[in-house]
Amino acid sequence: MHIGKATKYLKDVTLQKQCVPFRRYNGGVGRCVQAKQGLYTGLVAQEDDAELKGLDVDSLVIEHIQVNKAPKMQHRIYKAHGRINPYMSSPCHIEMILTEKEQIVPKPEEEVAQKKKISQKKLKKQKLMARDNCIHPNILSQDLFYFLFSFLFFFLPFFLSFFLFLSFFFNFYLFMIVTQGEREREREREREREAETQAEGEAGSMHREPNVGFDPRSPGSRPGPKAGAKPLRDPGILLSFSFKILFI
Repeated sequence: MHIGKATKYLKDVTLQKQCVPFRRYNGGVGRCVQAKQGLYTGLVAQEDDAELKGLDVDSLVIEHIQVNKAPKMQHRIYKAHGRINPYMSSPCHIEMILTEKEQIVPKPEEEVAQKKKISQKKLKKQKLMARDNCIHPNILSQDLFYFLFSFLFFFLPFFLSFFLFLSFFFNFYLFMIVTQGEREREREREREREAETQAEGEAGSMHREPNVGFDPRSPGSRPGPKAGAKPLRDPGILLSFSFKILFI
């Protein structure tokens, strides 16, 4: 209970505005104002002590209060005619602890989730599973090597056949170009020979010379290629040469 609320309650009890309920030791309880006044003075003394110690009086709360039974006291009263009657008293000890009330801190909007405690057995199991699932770099390199090897082994025949087809097509194209050029040159040579024979025939008809004989070694005695003309290239040599270059 707050100290201000307690002092106000005791004041109301002394003024008979409120009452103190007795749940125990209630057999013959009297309405004694002195007890309330004594407790009220004790609370006021506690407030003074708190101010002396530098505490905040407005935030003081009665944390603990307890009443202990004290040893009974008595003293003799001498009356008339020689009578001696004991005067009995039943005192008590009251202990009270006051503390400053803690300030209420507002609850944060997002509470940090506390980490659940994981057993050692579960941790070992998680480590084993992580070790089994992880990929070692050596294993990764081996898998990559096997993949490349299988890829090359599977696609190498296709690559070779493709390159052979390209080489065949290239050689055929070269063969066609060479043969066409040779044919054109041969036609030019034939035209030149025809022109030469016509010119010789016209000159011979104008002044005939005696027939000296046929000399096979003379350049003009037999038909053939002109002196200095290139011979016809063999296309088989070109094909074999291109295949040799490809396989090398």
